[in-house]
Amino acid sequence: MNERVSTTKITELRALLKTQFPEAHASGPVRSDAASMGMGAVRFGIPALDTQGLPTNGGVVEIISPGLSRGGGLLLSGLLESVLGRGGYVALIDGQDSFDPASLPEPLLKRMLWVRCKRTDQVPRCADLLLRDGNLPIVIADLQFNAMKELQRVPDSTWFRLRAQAESSGVLFFAFTPCKTIAGARLRLQVNQPFTLDALDTPRAELLSGLSITTLLQRHHSPGIEVPVLARAS
Repeated sequence: MNERVSTTKITELRALLKTQFPEAHASGPVRSDAASMGMGAVRFGIPALDTQGLPTNGGVVEIISPGLSRGGGLLLSGLLESVLGRGGYVALIDGQDSFDPASLPEPLLKRMLWVRCKRTDQVPRCADLLLRDGNLPIVIADLQFNAMKELQRVPDSTWFRLRAQAESSGVLFFAFTPCKTIAGARLRLQVNQPFTLDALDTPRAELLSGLSITTLLQRHHSPGIEVPVLARAS
């Protein structure tokens, strides 16, 4: 399911959410016992991501991929396939209309809302609607191909508002970016694993299992508590 975003399409998108995914709120990632301070264990079957202490009660997770072929696209596709393959629902806000639907089995696409954007400023508008709606438990924004100059024009207040909405509605909002972008992100990770041409012949599951992720920042749910860290998971 896909929608090109314009002013008139926002209304259509709101109506689509109500009719196309009425049962989606009952779906979500597989969780284990919550950890202290609101940080729990959310599992997607991706080892390097599952060890990060993703928030179980909603929040914003920024995943930085500084350059092409650094693992960002691999992680995003693996995340989509994990959620959809387990019967979950997800919204993908495609910041540069770059997603290839052929990369996923067709049956899985029926549980994914694909919002196709042409401009950077359309992304936070769509995220605002999806996070306030709260019907889809996982929302992913792919900004990896958006120009850094355009990303820097988005006010910090916009990202803080989206963070508050995600935490209020319990939605887990992943933002894939080319550089540090999301002010107030609850968790900031960086994937920076160069791949060679040999990776083309390697199964995706094997590449995902060997992916390395660096934790740059972990901010607990309580306001004002943030823990800068530098730890690598692999």
